[in-house]
Amino acid sequence: MFYDIIKEATNQPIPPMPGSSRFQGEIFDTISSLFSRTELLRFENPLTFPQVAPFIEYVRASLSEDRKLWTSMFNGKEEYEALIGEIEKVATRWFERDGKLVMTKVVGGILATK
Repeated sequence: MFYDIIKEATNQPIPPMPGSSRFQGEIFDTISSLFSRTELLRFENPLTFPQVAPFIEYVRASLSEDRKLWTSMFNGKEEYEALIGEIEKVATRWFERDGKLVMTKVVGGILATK
């Protein structure tokens, strides 16, 4: 939901995320070549936002310039605030439609044995 709202609001592709975008492929392949048995485990944790405001605070923290992951989508404070405004409009529409915002956090782990 997080990425879907941002894509809808910006009409731009989501920048590649280090780690998560390589986890199943590059990292898993490396571990598999070193161990006799490997298993990719996934943990999904739905996070429900009962209002739009806490979701927007999460978005602000995630897209902040300090993280350097999303800066391809904006240049400076003014564009950042405009981006947040567009995301808030889309999130509000989704909230009005669904009565809540549910974002599923996905975490992976590799279980490997020699």
